Amino acid sequence: MRLFTALALVAALVPAGSDAQSVQVPGTSVVLTPPQGFRVARSFPGLENPTTASRIEIAEYPPAQFAEVSSVFASPKTASTRYASEGVRFTRIEPVAIEGGSAPLAVGQQAKNGVESQKYVTVLGGGEANTVLVTFTLGARQQTSRADVENVVRSIRVRRPPTPEETIAGLAFTFKAAPPFRFSASADPNSALLTTFDGPDTTGGKPVAQITRAATMALPSESAKTAEQNLQAMAANAVIKQRAATPFAGGQGAFLSATVDNRTVMLFLRVLPGGTYLQFLAVGETLQLADVEQAVRETAASIDLR
Repeated sequence: MRLFTALALVAALVPAGSDAQSVQVPGTSVVLTPPQGFRVARSFPGLENPTTASRIEIAEYPPAQFAEVSSVFASPKTASTRYASEGVRFTRIEPVAIEGGSAPLAVGQQAKNGVESQKYVTVLGGGEANTVLVTFTLGARQQTSRADVENVVRSIRVRRPPTPEETIAGLAFTFKAAPPFRFSASADPNSALLTTFDGPDTTGGKPVAQITRAATMALPSESAKTAEQNLQAMAANAVIKQRAATPFAGGQGAFLSATVDNRTVMLFLRVLPGGTYLQFLAVGETLQLADVEQAVRETAASIDLR
C-alpha cells in the first residue's frame, strides 16, 4: 500500500551544477563546491563519482553533539580506533584553515573487501548550526589531491536550520493546525506534515496529516475526480464511504472519506485555476482518527493559498 509512502517527506534529488558551482546537498543543510567529476549522489546524502568508485558523504547531527563527534579526531589513534571496523587507519590529523577558524582533517587509508581507498574525514558546524561529518572515500583512479580536498572543506557552508516558524512562513499556503495536530516537518514549500504525537509512531495508527500543493492537468471543475484519482493512486484498496462537495482553500472543493484496512482517510482537495491543486490528507487508525475528526475539519477549514 502506497498511502504511507505518499505521506513520507523525502528530500527531492537535484542535479549538481558544473564543477565550479556550489550545490546544496539534498536532505542536508550543507552547501559545497564539488571537485571535478563529482555529482550529487542518488542513494545517500553527498556526492559521488561512480566511474572511480569515489564518494563524499555528509552526515548531520544536532549542534549539541559537536564536541562528542569532534572528540573522535583528537588524535590519529582515537580516530583509527573509531573507524577500525571499517578498515580505516588514520596516519595524521591536521588543521585546515576555514572561515572563522580551522577544522580537523583526518588523513588515512581504507582497505575494505580487497579494495584500497584514500580516506579523509572532517567535522564542521556547531554553535547554532548542525554538526556535520564529511567523509571522503577516494578510489585509486580518482585524481583528487589533498589540496583539492582542502578546497572542498573550505567551500563548505553549514546553514542554520530554519526554525519551525521560518519554515511555515515560507510555505506556499497558510494554515492553522487545530490541536492535537501540530506542524512537524516540510520537505519543500509545497508540503507540510502535521502530527498528533512526539517521536516515532511504532503502532502506525496514530493520526497524521499532510498538506500538499501540486501541479495538475485537471480543470477547477474536476476537484472530485482528482480527489478520487489521488486516493486510488495512494491506496488502490481504499473503500470510499463518503463523497461531498465542501468549501476548501478559498473556494469549492471536494471531500472524501474512505477506509483502508483498519485505517480511515479524510481527504480534502480543490483544483485551483492555473494548473495546481491544494490537498489536505489525514489518516489514522479508524477509532483514533474519529477522536480527532473535529480537529481535522477545523484544520482543513483554515487552509488557503498564501
